[in-house]
Amino acid sequence: MRVGLAARAGIVLALAVTGGAVHGLPGASANRGGADPLRDEQWALDAIHVHATRHAGGPDGAGAIVAVVDSGVDATHPDLAGRVIAGPDLVDGDGDPSDPTGHGTHVAGLIAAGYGNGVGGAGVAPGARILAVRVLDRDNRGTAANVAAGVDAAVHRGAHVINLSLNLRPDDTDALAAVRTAMERAADAGVLVVVGAGNNGQEACEEPVPLLRRHALCVGALGYDLRLSNFSSHGRGLGLVAPGEDLLSTWPGNGHRNMSGTSQAAALASGVGAVLAGLGVRGDELARRLVASAREIGPAASGRRQHQHGHPGAGLLDADRAIHGARQRRLFATLRIDAPPIARSADLLREGLHVGCDAARPGRCRARLSVGSTVIAKGSAIVDGTDIFDVLAAPTAAGRRLLGGGRRLRGVLALTLAGAPDAHRRVTLLPRLHGRHHRSRPSDESRIYR
Repeated sequence: MRVGLAARAGIVLALAVTGGAVHGLPGASANRGGADPLRDEQWALDAIHVHATRHAGGPDGAGAIVAVVDSGVDATHPDLAGRVIAGPDLVDGDGDPSDPTGHGTHVAGLIAAGYGNGVGGAGVAPGARILAVRVLDRDNRGTAANVAAGVDAAVHRGAHVINLSLNLRPDDTDALAAVRTAMERAADAGVLVVVGAGNNGQEACEEPVPLLRRHALCVGALGYDLRLSNFSSHGRGLGLVAPGEDLLSTWPGNGHRNMSGTSQAAALASGVGAVLAGLGVRGDELARRLVASAREIGPAASGRRQHQHGHPGAGLLDADRAIHGARQRRLFATLRIDAPPIARSADLLREGLHVGCDAARPGRCRARLSVGSTVIAKGSAIVDGTDIFDVLAAPTAAGRRLLGGGRRLRGVLALTLAGAPDAHRRVTLLPRLHGRHHRSRPSDESRIYR
């Protein structure tokens, strides 16, 4: 049985270069503050609340090993260098799992690209190490036998999390059974297996997760608007969802580029799993913690957004909740923002900005959106500390002038509640959102950074 990717990555690199989509990438010496110059392009990290743990100097996955069983990994990339362990190359039969296609390197960067090193963007678990296991050839195809062997190799080499951003095609039940058995062996060894749900829009996870007797986590993809991507499979077997459209990450040859697919969504979940593994959480408990801490985005009570495109499993991956056990310790005075990191100026002018206030204590929750020193929208609502409540931030007079100018705006959304630390979220306001940003097919055509 042949296997393919859970993200379409077959675009020739030179075609994008010819199209003028290449951008200069400043090195560390050119970026005085040590910040990552492309971090603002990584909307997904804000959507899953990675910023909350990183800004607080929280855990970063140190001590954890994530196996990327894929097309290989570029171990020389400056955002990954020094943290890639060479596993087997099961395609060429040697010990050099370098990446001829880019897919595995992109997945690895989402999981563990360096943070604050002045290069490119950042990963969810910058302290974790990547175990590169190559099972896909130069055409991004492979065999189920090699995938099964790759999973076994990852377990034997000490992986705590295994990322399988692959699309297994069930035309050979015996081969599929071999992969499923390898995944079960991994679960028995206390290793979390994370898989992409698949990009064919099926009403079930396309991987053999529903047939497993132990935990494996199947992850679907969302767009900017936090709705299920049209291409993402969902329903039976789906554990949770994560951003999967237009995600920036590492690319072979010191580059960075954007890709879409459930491959990318799975990588984000593997990154949060790595942070938990660095804290000593293992196996079944890892999967339970990720699912239990997901933010509900399906149809629910007043104050929660309606999810209109398929079933999102347990909800949206939330790094902050998973890492700090928000559901287990709700007596603490916590405050979190539940709102898309990208919105349309026209929608804000017409409807205001709806912000979910997730507070662990009652009081008046106040929302304020500012661009520089100008408050462009604000509002408040009484919350009872037991649910996510809607706060409508209406545009101010100054905000209407700015929003009507037809320009892209970058702002900061602040949420405040007496007795709780303030919560902040960067928000980008666009004159309009192109259709591909919402419902795009999996693609890597968007942007390449050199």
